[in-house]
Amino acid sequence: MVAAQLCRQSHRHKVAKTTLKEVCGFVGLYYNVIIGWSIFYFFQSFQHPLPWSECPIRRNGTLA
Repeated sequence: MVAAQLCRQSHRHKVAKTTLKEVCGFVGLYYNVIIGWSIFYFFQSFQHPLPWSECPIRRNGTLA
């Protein structure tokens, strides 16, 4: 009886660890993507004129 209970608890801990690792991995990926885009736009902001100062849709004749 005790052995079966320990076995079930051990399985729950393994599932919890796996789930926690997956959640931490996705959160880490999410923050790394945000930091990557922030760094990209930070260095793009040193250009003159700024790449986003004009709407590219207007240049090809379409309405914005």
